[in-house]
Amino acid sequence: MAEESCILKAFNEFKKEGEPLLEEISKRKNLTVIPILFHIQVGIVPWVVTKIYDRLIKFGNKIKGDVAVILFSRGGDPDTAFHIGKMLSRMTEGRLIYIVPRLAGSAATLLTLSGDRIVMGPPSELSPIDPQIEISPDRFISARTAKEACDLILKEILKHPEIPKSTVEALLEAFPLRETVDYESLLEHMVDLATSLLKLRMVKNEEIARQIAEKLVKGYKYHGRSITIDDALELGLCIEELPHDEWIIVWQFHKKWEEVAKIIAKEGAPVLDLDVGNGVAFVPVEAESEHEERPLLQSVLESMWSFTKA
Repeated sequence: MAEESCILKAFNEFKKEGEPLLEEISKRKNLTVIPILFHIQVGIVPWVVTKIYDRLIKFGNKIKGDVAVILFSRGGDPDTAFHIGKMLSRMTEGRLIYIVPRLAGSAATLLTLSGDRIVMGPPSELSPIDPQIEISPDRFISARTAKEACDLILKEILKHPEIPKSTVEALLEAFPLRETVDYESLLEHMVDLATSLLKLRMVKNEEIARQIAEKLVKGYKYHGRSITIDDALELGLCIEELPHDEWIIVWQFHKKWEEVAKIIAKEGAPVLDLDVGNGVAFVPVEAESEHEERPLLQSVLESMWSFTKA
């Protein structure tokens, strides 16, 4: 079980060193700090709602005062992120603030829209929230890209009727046709989700909220495009920067978490929901053997922004 203990040992060290930093942030800002952290190979999926709620319900029906959610996630299922955002907003009595030290990508970006404001710094990163399609286990591509590819292939097929039927069938089978046909509906669904979350707290004007949502969903050519603090301000999101001494505490906490988040886990390893302060970290229990090579995952770890889940 040496591989399993590798991640758990790192997490326990992170918990030991990180929780005092959470307490320091809480005292300085006079708010409840709730970290919600996802290992880099763990997505936002429906079952995590229960685990997050288990932590929130300890406060009762409402969390009194202001709440700061420290978020790290590459993304996942947007409808689950929407659900979590609505749940956090409903259960927070005061202001709901999302702190993004480094990365809240894709569906995690959608989640941050449910707050009153988002705390970001120079290394912080959000991303577009255009819909994605799963083409194989843990492989996602943009619905727009799939639709454009299908359109191109169909056009070429019509131009060359001599192409063998078996070849045509193989080409069509390789693409998620049903999802690409529904592409426009998926786009509007994402705009609706984002608009609804923005209107909860951050942007009361529906027209402005929808303009921001449209930009996040349709305004970028590439799903992995980094949205920096300056980009987020230009979008019209309510962004806050912390004083330097407070930001450094947040950044120290994040760097300790990143030591856990970047450990390559064994494919298919069980995921645990582990307490950290008032919140939760979702961590695979089994690390991959050092002698095994996983070039795809290594590439992902070196370029976190390229994650393509929405």
